[in-house]
Amino acid sequence: MCFDPNREACVWTSGSFPVPRSWVHRLSERQIDEITQAVREAQRRGRAFHQLDPQSFRIPETRALLESLSREVHEYPGFAVIGGLPVERMTRDEALLAYGGLMSHLGLIVDQSKSGDMLVEVKDAGQDYSSQSRAYHSNREIEFHTDGAVLTSLLCLGEALQGGASVLVSSMAVFKEFERRRPDLVQALVRGYHHHRRGEEAAGELPYSATRIPVLSSHNGLLQCTFDRRQIRWAQEAGAPVSADESEALDLFSAITKDPPLQLHMDMQLGDIQIVNNFTVMHARTQYMDGQGKKRLLIRLWIETPDGPRTGRTVRELYVKDSRRAATTPV
Repeated sequence: MCFDPNREACVWTSGSFPVPRSWVHRLSERQIDEITQAVREAQRRGRAFHQLDPQSFRIPETRALLESLSREVHEYPGFAVIGGLPVERMTRDEALLAYGGLMSHLGLIVDQSKSGDMLVEVKDAGQDYSSQSRAYHSNREIEFHTDGAVLTSLLCLGEALQGGASVLVSSMAVFKEFERRRPDLVQALVRGYHHHRRGEEAAGELPYSATRIPVLSSHNGLLQCTFDRRQIRWAQEAGAPVSADESEALDLFSAITKDPPLQLHMDMQLGDIQIVNNFTVMHARTQYMDGQGKKRLLIRLWIETPDGPRTGRTVRELYVKDSRRAATTPV
């Protein structure tokens, strides 16, 4: 692995953010007015939220903010939050247009499944979290992991009655602690693991990736992390090989993510938009409960950034039609 730690900026701990919600960029009234006008123009032109781009969703007053956010998600700290989108005054379609229009300034909104879903609703649908279902339809705790595209974005349209905090850790901080404790196991993470496809494979295809996906890799001298312990465990149960040292490395890497001083807890508030760089930040969720007129609802988008500094392999290839060959053909 060709990696220069001196080039990395995405290293932080919970102590780096001592003031709650200090990371939130709250929209001004002028920016909200501008976004509202851009939504009306998108409606007039009959555009869907995923069809917008910076040319069709013109927001010059907000553009400087989005450029700043782009630096934050690609450089430091690897995440950003926009606050104050007035979703309570918007219809669902208006909120989606505002959301998609804003995110189009950060990259290309892409599909998230073999069936071509351009968004998913993160809500309690009464499903258990298993190899044949997705975590976003459960209210269970979700362990630290990375998602399929370069960026994951969440818009909060409803808050839970209790729980449901979003928890982030710096992948680089976890890696540094891992290397300090067990440098002899780093190569196990570099070799990588097979990932389960959770029922997205076609008939006759393997239920897991035919090739290994590294937990740690580097591109242009920059670290890239891809990690999902449950996908790896389910792949192993389906027949994918995991050696003793690889299992030990997984146990330690997962244990380090649970170290409280490394974790940043976020309460998603109505109108918040969270953006996370999956190459440099892992995310988790605490268990939650709905009730008394409060129901947690987040809208998730996946965003690719072809011109970004980190352009390596993602696990999106496991779930979408146009990349199925890369996910199932051994090399």
